[in-house]
Amino acid sequence: MRTFHRVHGLVMLLLLFGAAQAGAQTTDPGSVLVVANANSPQSIALADYYMGRRAIPAENRLLLDWNASDTAESCDLPTYNLKIADPIRERIAQLPGIDYIVLCRNLPYRILRSTVTIRGVVLGPNSVAGAAASVDSALSAGRASVARNPYFGAADAFSSARYGIYLVTRLDGATWGDAFKLVDRSVMAAPGGVIFFDLDPEKDTYPVYKVFNDAMGRALNAVADAGQAALVDSTSAFADPAPALAVYVGWGASDSGFSSTRYANFAFTPGSIAEMGCPTSAASLRSESASTGQINVLIRNGVTGVKGYLGGTPALASADPELLMRSYLGGRNLAESFYGASRFVGGYDVVIGDPLCRTYVAP
Repeated sequence: MRTFHRVHGLVMLLLLFGAAQAGAQTTDPGSVLVVANANSPQSIALADYYMGRRAIPAENRLLLDWNASDTAESCDLPTYNLKIADPIRERIAQLPGIDYIVLCRNLPYRILRSTVTIRGVVLGPNSVAGAAASVDSALSAGRASVARNPYFGAADAFSSARYGIYLVTRLDGATWGDAFKLVDRSVMAAPGGVIFFDLDPEKDTYPVYKVFNDAMGRALNAVADAGQAALVDSTSAFADPAPALAVYVGWGASDSGFSSTRYANFAFTPGSIAEMGCPTSAASLRSESASTGQINVLIRNGVTGVKGYLGGTPALASADPELLMRSYLGGRNLAESFYGASRFVGGYDVVIGDPLCRTYVAP
């Protein structure tokens, strides 16, 4: 029986924390297309490092002609189609069996509208509100607009041939070191650490937000069914669990009691994942700031996979915590788990991490 430190306002599910054998992944490395920036030696090095650690075939590497600047984070839709989507589509046509696309740091993550008008105010293309979609989610859906995810809630392993989309993830973060460490953590993934849910009761007064709180409550059943233990904060405070986390699901910066100091103190184990009901958690992916609850703070602190957003409605766009737990704790890989729990593609989502990462195995 694992012993947990008691935290004020926390309720613990007292369950056997049995560690299933994990680490090895069974997904075919040949099903992964790795995409890097041809004009960035570091982006190419990251692609090669990842491919070497996962034994991905050399022909599955694609180098795109993109801006060499480390701050080239955005592009407009015509540029996205010409320089990103079309070359990827052409390479996939030459490589039957691609299910996953991995984007390496120094490729853009935001597709911008030229302008957007909100309540009569015209916002320029560099504003967060000016984002039409994330590069990642647009590649997944084959369109830069929100569509229903055909893999949502699916009971079987993913196949692009069957579901008509691709599962796109990214090796990225505030620094190059953070991006490289994502690979190492994935390879070292093993069960262990605290599964932590941080509900915010103040959200229950708003039906659109209550959805996410309720889903966290249901996720406890999934954790129990997997034979794991969960730590739950059901108060309006923003808890700071002392042990290293295997899972963090909460509201992040949208929590009514959010503390940037506590957020910056989160620590994670190799193979850990995180999800937050915060609509702008990936808005500044390479500009690290704990005060705004960016996902790159969690990347810096050791998370292996995390889903973030450039905008949108978090309670509906976020990965459903119950489905996420059933998938990941049940032995699916990182990409299958996040996408299988997400209702939509083509929107503002960004999934960070190695898609092949598998921390747990099926019973």
